Amino acid sequence: MKKRAAAAIGLLKTVLAIVLIGLVLTSCVNIVLRYVFKLNWIAADELQVFVMIALAFVGTIVVSAEGRQLRLDLLGQIPSPLLQTVLSILESLVATLVCGFVAYHSWAFLMRAFAMGQKGGSSGVPMWIPHSTVTICFAALTLLALVTLVRKILSLGASARNAK
Repeated sequence: MKKRAAAAIGLLKTVLAIVLIGLVLTSCVNIVLRYVFKLNWIAADELQVFVMIALAFVGTIVVSAEGRQLRLDLLGQIPSPLLQTVLSILESLVATLVCGFVAYHSWAFLMRAFAMGQKGGSSGVPMWIPHSTVTICFAALTLLALVTLVRKILSLGASARNAK
């Protein structure tokens, strides 16, 4: 299972890198069109913003799956392994609750955007599509945090059994 997850994360990193290169190339083409040929591809700017935001959110999933997210480690120097484990469980619980909260409320917003039929100003893209990035990514982050929480709780139980 870990090999499949690592392979999926590796593939996702590759896709993110290719999309980022595509964004840079699109910017270059847009600059040449604008300043050399006096043509303006107005939708390109808006689409690039949508894709860049999606890259950031999907990148957050990659970083979280690898356990490399930013942490405020104020209490990380506590010498007690048990207390460190309890704090780690609390951290995962808070992450699960916050990500779940954002996923839930972004779903409600997404449904309103879908019902309104709102479209991007220059691209004409239905706005529910770029907004779905937030919902999908926070749902994935919630799942990742929940899996991490369960693993930490199970490892705490295993540690307690081994200590006896």
